[in-house]
Amino acid sequence: MNNTDPTSLDRLHDIVVPDPIPWWPPTPVWYVIAIFALLVIAGVMYRLWNRWHSNAYRRAAVRELAQADSVLAIGQLLRRAALACSPRTTIATLGGGEWVDWLVKRVDVPMPESVREQLIKGVYERPSSADDLSALRQYASDWIQRHPDSTESET
Repeated sequence: MNNTDPTSLDRLHDIVVPDPIPWWPPTPVWYVIAIFALLVIAGVMYRLWNRWHSNAYRRAAVRELAQADSVLAIGQLLRRAALACSPRTTIATLGGGEWVDWLVKRVDVPMPESVREQLIKGVYERPSSADDLSALRQYASDWIQRHPDSTESET
């Protein structure tokens, strides 16, 4: 016979804790998720880079606009910005009121009457005040920054 009591405290053992589950190597599902995440990040980065690259003319135009000091210079800058996003055949045929109407149709910024007059006949006349030129500069800045990249319908 065994003279040890089965309920004796001498028979107790420490709790055996299993080894922790390792984090590496991950299961194949995690590889798929990681590849998918990398593809999504690469796609987003490509689109952001492409957008930044395609808007280089806008940044250059805004920099030039800050140094434009006449109605003629601002008008030429607007026309060059329009040529960057629309066909030359469309832009080259526009002049006077048609040109101003084409500009107005491309953005939702209202054009002040003084700006309209300057763009139509400002090449031949000097602006009546510095405020008129600053209004033209402000409208040109808004137009450059807000016009669509390309126009689907050139009506």
